[in-house]
Amino acid sequence: MIRIGFWTAVFLVLLRICIGWHFFAEGVNKVRSAYTGAADVNEKPFSSAGYFSEAQGPFGKFMRGMLGDPNKEIVDKLTPTEDRKSVPAPVAQEWDSYLTLFTETYQLSEPQQAAAKEKLEAAKKAFITWLDEGKLTVEKTSPGPTSKADFELEVPVAKRLEQFQEAIKNVDSGYNRLWVMQKDVLGAELQTRKKDVSTIRKELEDAYKDQFNALKDDLASVLGANVTAFLTKEEGKDEQATLEAMLTPMQNGNNPLAAMWDAYGAHLKKFGKVPGDELNNTVDTALTTAKARFDLWLAGKDVFSGIPEDQNYIQSWQTAYTKAKDAATEEEKKLADAKLTEEEKTKALAKVR
Repeated sequence: MIRIGFWTAVFLVLLRICIGWHFFAEGVNKVRSAYTGAADVNEKPFSSAGYFSEAQGPFGKFMRGMLGDPNKEIVDKLTPTEDRKSVPAPVAQEWDSYLTLFTETYQLSEPQQAAAKEKLEAAKKAFITWLDEGKLTVEKTSPGPTSKADFELEVPVAKRLEQFQEAIKNVDSGYNRLWVMQKDVLGAELQTRKKDVSTIRKELEDAYKDQFNALKDDLASVLGANVTAFLTKEEGKDEQATLEAMLTPMQNGNNPLAAMWDAYGAHLKKFGKVPGDELNNTVDTALTTAKARFDLWLAGKDVFSGIPEDQNYIQSWQTAYTKAKDAATEEEKKLADAKLTEEEKTKALAKVR
């Protein structure tokens, strides 16, 4: 019989308690993340769906039937319809659902809804063309025992999809061989085949996301400055006039930035996740503070203390800008009297601007 000391027993019991508590805490955190939508560490809910969706064992098909097969999903999305007049059904369902959610979330007006539908239809037509004519940039490794230099190769989407389906068949045949032989006869070859499937699937998924994100960007443009709060020029003015207007104090009331900031603040109040006066007060305070700091910055003062800076970069820039503008105006007067072509005048003005 093996005897252990009292303190040894105590430490063993404490060790087991600590290990058990660790597993218990991790389990609780994973379960809670599924309900709260976030984990403590990486702010990403725990899920074993990725693991089981790749399962190849006896219950592999059953689990993929419950969780979804990522291979089949991307194949269905990128397989053109027979008539080539509509997008694949999964794409239509996903994009139409996004438009519905987008419309409800931002409460689009009737003109905005019409514009959004036009952009959706245009995106669908572009997607159909992309399936037939689009290409993917694929990284390849040079063949040979000593050459390992990587290079890029453009492969049509349809061709890459065929290669993906062939890679899936290679993995399935490899597992079938394992079941028949009841032993690992492929070794590292099977892992290589699985890696090929994973690599090509990610390429196809990323390419599809690019198409979907392009649609999202187009839809976002329907909202205008209410969401983006940024414009390159004020309506009815060119970029130069807009720049000059943007570099005027907010308190004057003529700065177009103030109007855009106010519009963005109104958007936050309307669609913010924190209801009530708390959000409104927060937005109003932030806008007031931002405008005050902008005027301090424009005046060459510290935006927090209001103390004048040692060097007023804004004033220096405005002085240089005014001189350049006056020189350009003077040059325009001279060129107006000269007998030059429009192209020659443009080149001459470019040298002084």
